[in-house]
Amino acid sequence: MTDYLAFIMHSYPLKTSFLLLCFCMALLPFPTPVEAQFDEEMQVLQLFYQDNDLVVSATRSEKPISQVAENIAIVTADEIKAMNAHTIADVLNTIPGVNLSNSTGPWSMASVMVQGSANRHVTLLIDGVVQNSISDSVPNIGSIRVQQIDRIEIIKGPASSSWGSSLGGVINIITKSPDASRAFGGTLSTSIGTRNTGDYRGEVSGTVGTLGYYLAGGGLISDGLQPHTMLQSGNLYSKLQWQPSEASTLTLTLDYLNVSGGIGEFPLYGVSFFSRNNRFSSTLALRQVLTEELNLDLTFRTLQTKGEIEMYPYHGDAELAYTKVDESTFGGSARLTWNQEWHTLVSGSDFDFGTSDSELYNSGVEHLDKWAFYLNDTMKFGRFSVTPGIRYDNTSTNGDFWSPSLGATCAIADSTVIRGFMARGFSIPPLGLTTGTGFYSLPNPSLKMERVWSYSAGFESAALKYVWLKATYFRHDVSDALSPFPCRAVSLPPSMPASRNGKGSK
Repeated sequence: MTDYLAFIMHSYPLKTSFLLLCFCMALLPFPTPVEAQFDEEMQVLQLFYQDNDLVVSATRSEKPISQVAENIAIVTADEIKAMNAHTIADVLNTIPGVNLSNSTGPWSMASVMVQGSANRHVTLLIDGVVQNSISDSVPNIGSIRVQQIDRIEIIKGPASSSWGSSLGGVINIITKSPDASRAFGGTLSTSIGTRNTGDYRGEVSGTVGTLGYYLAGGGLISDGLQPHTMLQSGNLYSKLQWQPSEASTLTLTLDYLNVSGGIGEFPLYGVSFFSRNNRFSSTLALRQVLTEELNLDLTFRTLQTKGEIEMYPYHGDAELAYTKVDESTFGGSARLTWNQEWHTLVSGSDFDFGTSDSELYNSGVEHLDKWAFYLNDTMKFGRFSVTPGIRYDNTSTNGDFWSPSLGATCAIADSTVIRGFMARGFSIPPLGLTTGTGFYSLPNPSLKMERVWSYSAGFESAALKYVWLKATYFRHDVSDALSPFPCRAVSLPPSMPASRNGKGSK
């Protein structure tokens, strides 16, 4: 047998060597594809507790997630890509503790609620710009695209000591930055489905010298899954970064979204609704490194939205009613961050001036102006961290409010963290309820803030292989909550404004 093998190797040296090499490699303990996938997922879980995994939403300053006392969830761009999401409503629908109200199918107007809060209690931010409407305090998450999103940070529970009006929580969308590794690169993607549904996307990104750029755009169309739920939307997004020196970074963002589609049928009343919405926001931000320990951030922002809603009968195209809301907000923020070895102190201020023009108001135009200052600290003592915070908010419509908070964390192991948090939070009543005439309601200029005392405790661990455990206990005590119906007998206002052709009910 030995002589026979020697003869084969002598006669066919290359082929034999290759076969023997393949045989030896097959005996090695290579991971199976499933095992390789598990190992990759395990690395992702472990990264959740490494020092270089930073979040910004809790105290508006970068810090490791092991020092975040709030109940927070994170969704990355890779996870969004893996779930084939089209709008942020698709993403948020996968987060425990976050509930969506969407009765007419994908991409329609959706409401988001966190841990039982109302939809007006959750604040949505993109590039630091609040997306909630002034008139009803509700963000339209069903139309916001996901392509330009780098990560989404969700705080479950009040975050008023950092962000102001956010009784139920904060959804902070952080967009992609220019690709610093190349001068030019991009992607094109398309997904097509039934009911003439299509999602079309494109993006380019790169850095040339001290200037970086990221550009994205796309369209989302569908005939809808139910009658009168068609959709046509398009979006454009751009981010430009200029870094004249290592200590200075100037960032400009421009974001445009156009959406039109059906809201669905309401059989009880025999009507259907159609809406059109345009949104444009911009930011200009400067980050300046003053010293090795001190950073200054200045941001100016604008938001303009135009919304229209039309009401039609089931059969026929005669418009029954029409209403519109045009809103504009401009404001800014200033923040100082002092980062030392054992603590990170953050102090800052916000100011915003908002205008809402609609038939919902007796005066036609109403204003909501607000300003605030805040202070928080993250003190580190070995495996422990303590985060005290406080914020003062003042509004032109509903008075003022103080929002204190206190949190603590303990990294009891390399991949296990326990945390506790208590806070006082609030939400500003919608301008439509303070000064406007809505469905079955009268304006009430004396409305005060909706307020909450919140308590939470929990732990998070990736100590077990292939398993990520997270458990949180929370209690929210809400007071001065707004009721959707009047508490006294009144003469009800018109249910809808008159139609533009004068034939609607009034």
